[in-house]
Amino acid sequence: MASRMTRGSSLSDERIINLINEKFVAVNLNLSDRNFPQELKCLAPWQKALSQIREKSPPRERGFSTTVILTGDGKQVISTSGAGYHTRFQEALNYKPEDYLTFLKQALKRARDLQTYARSKSSKDLKELKHLKVLIEQEIEARNKGYQE
Repeated sequence: MASRMTRGSSLSDERIINLINEKFVAVNLNLSDRNFPQELKCLAPWQKALSQIREKSPPRERGFSTTVILTGDGKQVISTSGAGYHTRFQEALNYKPEDYLTFLKQALKRARDLQTYARSKSSKDLKELKHLKVLIEQEIEARNKGYQE
């Protein structure tokens, strides 16, 4: 699946394709606000961004490429690459293979940490879990700001 995804982006890099195929379930969605997957409540910020973009952006930027990594149950976001407008590809994480590879590896570590901390009963791990969730929320907010330019 990943080898067929966005050409000219990090998703054309063999290392990234192999990592995605080995460790992730890749889903390539071409969405509109009408057919957004309602069962994935954690994607609400991207649905809102898509609506805002359609209303306020010039025609060439009414869509974007992004990666959103969810937990295995699809209930929580682990990480996001932020906006990847084709007109601003030099700025986007999606188009920088080394940065994108680091991003994916970080997401895998976060997934393992979330599982480990959530299973633990120790106060230290519960504190780490809370800290990691705050870090994820801050990252999502910072990277999604690019959608509202």
